[in-house]
Amino acid sequence: MHRLAGLLVACMLCLVASAQEAGKQGGATITFTYKNDKLAPSDYQLKIHEDGNGTYWSSDGAVVGERKPFEQEITVTPPLLDSIFAVARSEKFFNVACEVNGGHIAFQGHKTLAYEGPDGRGSCMFNFSKDKQIQKVNDDLQSISSTIEAGHRLFLARQHDKLSLDAELGTLLESVKDGRSIELQNIRPLLLEIAADPTVLNRARQRASLLAAGKTK
Repeated sequence: MHRLAGLLVACMLCLVASAQEAGKQGGATITFTYKNDKLAPSDYQLKIHEDGNGTYWSSDGAVVGERKPFEQEITVTPPLLDSIFAVARSEKFFNVACEVNGGHIAFQGHKTLAYEGPDGRGSCMFNFSKDKQIQKVNDDLQSISSTIEAGHRLFLARQHDKLSLDAELGTLLESVKDGRSIELQNIRPLLLEIAADPTVLNRARQRASLLAAGKTK
């Protein structure tokens, strides 16, 4: 009887641990939506689950000759992933006044941060936030978007205009140096393909190799 009771307790503990891990991995989602008709893309959305997986979608990604929706699966890694979810919870699941009040702030785009999970839900809209934590999340998510869009342009350039790859990679290098493009693991397979492509200019291949290795020089 004691052995059976022990097995039952062990099974219960395993079930609890599994449930906790499942909640950690997929229990909550943060969605960031951006809209600015003066930019390309004019609309995009990042959806990030707490296990680090997610999707990126834009309404009119930079496609040669036309504009059409673009979507890609993405990952976000710690410590950035942990930081984003920690801010969401410390900011009442974004049930706060994100927008700055008073003063003249130039239009920087309509932004929405939303949280949904077993522990709560909420959202807020803003152009610019006086809350430093929320503004930092905004900056980080825009930097992830910058990386994904750069990868999209590189993919198209490799198909249609390989001579433009060097300039695109040079721009990406500067953006990475400045922190305006982050989470490069999302485009690393493409960078490695470019680095190994003998039909691409040597300098472009070298730049792609540096970026794939997480370096800028």
